[in-house]
Amino acid sequence: MVQLQLAPVTERCLVGSADGVLRTLLAAAPAQLAPDALYCAAVSDTGWADRRTAAGWAVQAEHEGLVWLLAEVDDSAAVGRRLAPDAVAGIGQPRRGIDGARQSVVDAGQAFALSSRRGVPVRFADEWVAATLLAAGDALDDLCATAVEVGRRSPHLADAVLAFAEQGLSVVGAGRALHVHANTVIYRLERWQRLTGWDARTFDGLSRSVAALTRGR
Repeated sequence: MVQLQLAPVTERCLVGSADGVLRTLLAAAPAQLAPDALYCAAVSDTGWADRRTAAGWAVQAEHEGLVWLLAEVDDSAAVGRRLAPDAVAGIGQPRRGIDGARQSVVDAGQAFALSSRRGVPVRFADEWVAATLLAAGDALDDLCATAVEVGRRSPHLADAVLAFAEQGLSVVGAGRALHVHANTVIYRLERWQRLTGWDARTFDGLSRSVAALTRGR
């Protein structure tokens, strides 16, 4: 198990961009980033443990009430173990070198936005689809609006779509998961298609539907 030695919170980061956050983190780093080493960024609203046995270094930077972290570590789970189960935090994907560290900062920010909705820590590696969909912002609002509204107005239809996807595109499996007959699942998928224009029994329709519902939840 990798354990982290954390330096004290450094100067407040005055720039909200990934570059600004990374510059502040690098200023506190004990050494220049090695091109082949893996670095993981994370951000939390509660901060991180400050006493660990060193097996890799980590530094912190505060920005607008949040605490950013950059760790030389190849396992993002090692960072996540420093958090309470109900902490709002985003943990980036470990990536190589300074360019990778910057992208991990972006990952962590996107995961944090999703964590803010869910109220639990989010690892980008586990939830990158939902995190990147949420990060798309207004660009997808119009495209997803009908499906999101249908899902909110008729959650049983949304549940049928998601169960169908999660059960290997099996209406029998979806029915079992939802405790309804397979024919009920078929009816709900057909109803979903009539209301949204997306046929969840096709790859295109299902991928659009799941993306919209993931973004809306």
